[in-house]
Amino acid sequence: MNNYSFREMNINDNDRLQTLWRRTPGLGLSAVDSREGIQTFLNRNPGLCFVCQDGERLIGTILCGHDARRGYIYHLTVDETYRK
Repeated sequence: MNNYSFREMNINDNDRLQTLWRRTPGLGLSAVDSREGIQTFLNRNPGLCFVCQDGERLIGTILCGHDARRGYIYHLTVDETYRK
């Protein structure tokens, strides 16, 4: 039985985020995806970025941001073994 949970992303997730993103085909990373870049993004967009876990395993991410007019979705990712 799966124990899925969703919660707001925080910088302590960074190592697991990077691992998931790097093994996701087609997901491009850049310098702004560094630990410092992610911290800046989370500070600028509180309450808009989330992770999904199966128990303690991070299996999904979504980073959402805005420029005060438009909303954006970045790094919407689901671990390949959990896709159906």
